[in-house]
Order: sequence, then structure tokens, then C-alpha cells
Amino acid sequence: MTHSNKNHSKFDKVWYDEYRVQLVQELLDVTAKKNNDYTTGSGGDAMQMNPFANFDRSEEFGVQPIVGLCIRMQDKFQRAMTFAKDGKLAITDGNDSVRDIFFDLAGYSLLAMGMLERDKHCNK
Repeated sequence: MTHSNKNHSKFDKVWYDEYRVQLVQELLDVTAKKNNDYTTGSGGDAMQMNPFANFDRSEEFGVQPIVGLCIRMQDKFQRAMTFAKDGKLAITDGNDSVRDIFFDLAGYSLLAMGMLERDKHCNK
């Protein structure tokens, strides 16, 4: 994918700083909603209060939660590699756009860092 020498002056550091703030807020909003969906709602039982419940359940299959999370990230990386190679994706509807791939990777990264922090404190 190449970029022509079109006027990119709008996309300066000021624009990027504002864009990052907007993206991070969107990421926080979306990941909060997804976390609620993947942890079966906003009830009060232990699994519903566990932000990592979806990945902790992978232990039922003998897969460590961080490994399960990394597998999901690898799925996203594979799609990103296809886009980088082909310049397009076969499916771009719904939650399958290129932007969504990188958004999901950022969300998974947040989860991974939270899981690592939890494990650091719980495995002492």
C-alpha cells in the first residue's frame, strides 16, 4: 500500500494527539461493553464480575487464559497480514473491517496487561 504525495498537512501532531484521545475513549467504551457481553452480563456472581472470565474459561479445555488470549490475537494478526499482503479483506461487513482488527488487538492488549497484573499479584 503506497501513499501519494497528497497534502497531508491536516494530519500533523496536533491532529494525531486529538485522534489518539478520541480513539482511546472509544476503545474504553467499546471494551467495557464487549467485556460485559463476554462475561455474561452485569449480574453479581463471581464470573460476571471477572473481567477475564471469557479467557479463564479456556482452562476447562486445558488452555492457560493468556494462551487463549494470544490465540485470539493471532487470529487478528492473520487477518491483518492478509490485508497488508492483499490490500483488502474478503469480508469487511459488521465487525470485520480493517479498523476493527486493530481495535480488537488494542482491546486484547488491554486484557493481556490486566491478566498479567492480576497474575503477578495473585501468584505471589
